[in-house]
Amino acid sequence: MTSRELVLVTHRWLGLSSSVVLAIVGLTGAGLIWPSASLLRRISGRLHEELGLGGLGFWLVVWATVAAVLLELGGVVLWWKRKALAVQTRSGWWRALADFHHPAGVILAPLMLILSVTGVGMAFVTPDNYPNLRDVIFRLHTTRDYSTFVKLLYLLGTLGFMAQGVTGVVMWWRRRRRR
Repeated sequence: MTSRELVLVTHRWLGLSSSVVLAIVGLTGAGLIWPSASLLRRISGRLHEELGLGGLGFWLVVWATVAAVLLELGGVVLWWKRKALAVQTRSGWWRALADFHHPAGVILAPLMLILSVTGVGMAFVTPDNYPNLRDVIFRLHTTRDYSTFVKLLYLLGTLGFMAQGVTGVVMWWRRRRRR
């Protein structure tokens, strides 16, 4: 097995096993970008941080977020060979979906990396052990101090997790059915 094949297999299985959690966290993260009614914000925050499952949900989110970092890096490595950014729609919906998955992933990778690395940082860097670092990580992960433009960029990044999860699972399912 070549190193590229190893990255591909790892990327597929990490993506498949974490896609639902990342889609939920991405969608709820999008809901947290702008201030909203307090009940809706509390529900979104709870789903975003722990899937509404308490401690187990928290660790599922942390695991999926670590997987997201690896998925983003592996996705860029896999994309690097072809470096294609076009989406072809003439070859059917599956090809268009695959074509969308690849350029969307590489274009949104910097934003998704910021969000996922800082998300992992928020899980492990507490105000008790590194208060200044925690403040920097919190500011990078959230959009409280940012302009509307940056909030829109973060919105793309958070929705990128959902889009990548959905398109990745559909690509895997289609490939599985063709065998």
